[in-house]
Amino acid sequence: MKKISLLFVFISTFSFAQKMQTLDYSKLDKSDMKTDLFIKNASPFSPIGKNYSQNGMYTFIQAYKELSNSDELNRFSAVKQLQNFTKTVSYAETIKIGLLHAEYESLNKQVLNEGKIRIEDLTVLRNTSEYIFTENTSTIIAPLSITKKGLKTNFELESDFYFNNTQQNIIEVKADFDDGRGFQTLNFNAPIQVNYISGGNKHIQFQIQFSDGSSISRTSNLKIQSNNSDIHAANNQRIVNEVISTDVPDLSVYSGTVSTAGMAEYEVFLGADNVLDKPIFLIDGFDPADSRNTTDIYDLLNYVVSPGDTLNLGTRIRNEENFDIVIINHPQYFILSNGSFQSMANSTDVNNDGVIDTADYAGSTLIDGGSDYIERNAMSTVEVINLINSQKIGSEQNVVIGPSMGGLISRYALNFMENQNQDHETRLWMSFDSPHLGANVPIGFQHLFNYLGYGLDTPLGDYSIEAIRPVVEGMLKSGAARQMLLDQYEAHLASGNNLDFDPTKLLPEAHPFNPIFYNRMNALTTSGYPEDTRNVSLINGSGIGAAYLNKNNTPVTAGQQVLDVFIENVAVLTDAYLDAWLTPKSNTTAKISEVWIDIVFICFCDIETDESARGPAYSDGIDAAPGGLFDIGALAADFGGDPTIDAFFAGLSTNYFNFIPAVSAMALVNGGASDWYQDINLGAGDTPWDATTTTNPNTPFVNWYIPDNNESHVTLTPNNVTFAWEEIVNTNTLTVSNNTFVEDDIKLKQNPITNSLTLISTTDYQDASISIVDMTGKLVYKQNTDLSSRTTLPIHLASGMYVLNVDTQTNLNLKTKLIIK
Repeated sequence: MKKISLLFVFISTFSFAQKMQTLDYSKLDKSDMKTDLFIKNASPFSPIGKNYSQNGMYTFIQAYKELSNSDELNRFSAVKQLQNFTKTVSYAETIKIGLLHAEYESLNKQVLNEGKIRIEDLTVLRNTSEYIFTENTSTIIAPLSITKKGLKTNFELESDFYFNNTQQNIIEVKADFDDGRGFQTLNFNAPIQVNYISGGNKHIQFQIQFSDGSSISRTSNLKIQSNNSDIHAANNQRIVNEVISTDVPDLSVYSGTVSTAGMAEYEVFLGADNVLDKPIFLIDGFDPADSRNTTDIYDLLNYVVSPGDTLNLGTRIRNEENFDIVIINHPQYFILSNGSFQSMANSTDVNNDGVIDTADYAGSTLIDGGSDYIERNAMSTVEVINLINSQKIGSEQNVVIGPSMGGLISRYALNFMENQNQDHETRLWMSFDSPHLGANVPIGFQHLFNYLGYGLDTPLGDYSIEAIRPVVEGMLKSGAARQMLLDQYEAHLASGNNLDFDPTKLLPEAHPFNPIFYNRMNALTTSGYPEDTRNVSLINGSGIGAAYLNKNNTPVTAGQQVLDVFIENVAVLTDAYLDAWLTPKSNTTAKISEVWIDIVFICFCDIETDESARGPAYSDGIDAAPGGLFDIGALAADFGGDPTIDAFFAGLSTNYFNFIPAVSAMALVNGGASDWYQDINLGAGDTPWDATTTTNPNTPFVNWYIPDNNESHVTLTPNNVTFAWEEIVNTNTLTVSNNTFVEDDIKLKQNPITNSLTLISTTDYQDASISIVDMTGKLVYKQNTDLSSRTTLPIHLASGMYVLNVDTQTNLNLKTKLIIK
């Protein structure tokens, strides 16, 4: 229930969707104002009047824009220029710093309720000679970036983004950039070079000294990430390569998108033998603005064995089995006016405006590979596979792992190669929590984000939330998002409207790009999946229909309210209520989103919108269904620590939502029209490395790992690592260290075992090393002993699967899977 106040007496009969009648302040007596800036209104997420000690890029840009809306002297001329900074990742070497020290006045609720002002024919008039204004000062200083690529960074206090209308003269600005050098003095338009030793979150401290002897301290956060040059400089054996696809996909089916080749980056991490002979391809997934470099993608293979003990599947399998890891990344890049390609990593800020964009390269097009059309990324993936196949030594077949959208990219790439009779030389394709039937972002969140990001553009200025816009553009409206989302907000919009839903479109509805993509991918092969490979799936959603949990550890349910936030802005008389619900139960219509904003001093009216959805006949709403979970807290981190945005996320009742439904990750036959909450009763999967392959008519995969509890999307655990290892590595083989064969033989007498193991050997060996490791890589048994024809050793380990290693100190070594009952 919304708060009721006496203000409703004056509410305009005009809805926000219609033409608004704005209030006229020209006849309001402001002669006793103490400042030269009168704030008529601000957004519910405005930093105006908040005086936060910590600020980020979005705090600065939002404040600057809203001060501009009210400034009758037109002193804030850089709004459009500042909006170019709102990309979440910056490649420019120089990071601009903005500084606002603004004093201003506004009207508050008290003067309205006490009758000190009145409204006549939409004109604001004064009823008293008493001072009626509220005076405030905002001091905001922040680097204009959230994430910076490159350890070498120049910081520059930009005079174009400076404003001070107070009587306090700023005599010095100092900054500690968290580089170990302490505070340094900043001068306007004079870059200071900082060479960070390592990446990570940097806590920047600012000190502003005034002529009257007072000072103000502010802080800000900036994430520093190594670029490709840094990676090579740190280890000259590491090289991030770039390729341009030979094959060009037809993208004209997507509303006339221009069809071009694609670019990919790849890096090879060789196995312990230092020979490229056993490639495992790891293809990056959905990553707007390319926030992950090849190191970050490699780190997706990390998993926690126990608190404080983290291992990496890639490192283990390289060191223990001599596999090579090939990381494929889809970066941001320009297609220049002459048709050539240039990666963002190799581009510069030509016009020195602090942003690398198309303005630096006339006639260019910027492609955001991490959220680009899946077909174009698939073609660049094909290019890397062909290139590695031409370079590798020997005839070992490849392994391809596709996490998240990388599963669709790799699926399309392998399908395409088979369709075109190209030999991909791949034996195993492993899908890792990939949306084979589509992905999900709650439609209530989609509506809410779009409205806050673009729906507060009023006749007196645009009060929309700048921090939300990259989420809408990258996560919801990008080519890949439109292809993958099962329910996408643009498909619900009323004709000719960019904000409000068509009330007749209540059921889940994908963007038109979705069926185009999935149909053309399915048409490449008979099954719609690679057919010359062993196909397995590792998912993070529950296979037994378990619910994920709210913050209070209660099960999330369809239709429940997940957001209930009231944001009060006393300084400028703007209050906001924001509510969101998960999609409702089957055959039920209910609200999914509601926005109510009281903007009295713009139009003396409310902005109010709400939308509803209906659960389909075949299932309760998808939002609460089992699946790989999207971490909303990770999304909050992308806003750079904006305090008001943090308050929004704090109002959520859950930290997660179902991102990749379990049914989708397993690509269940008819899964798109079946219960999203169903138990996935597929029985036992096919045993790897035996002589036969058993298929299942309900899924295209022959083997799978499905947890009982829902896990964060693309999370590796000791259990699913065991599954992956068994699929990739034939643990029943005899390995010879010098790659020659010998007649001597060592083998287990029996397997599984209980309390002892017996080794049978045709030769006696002195002081052989016997070791056992569990499937997390932890050493659990080690002993040296002499081996004869029959050697029995007592073993007291928990039931489970292990790896037995026998090192004879000669050229014969046994490594085999060991099962203890």
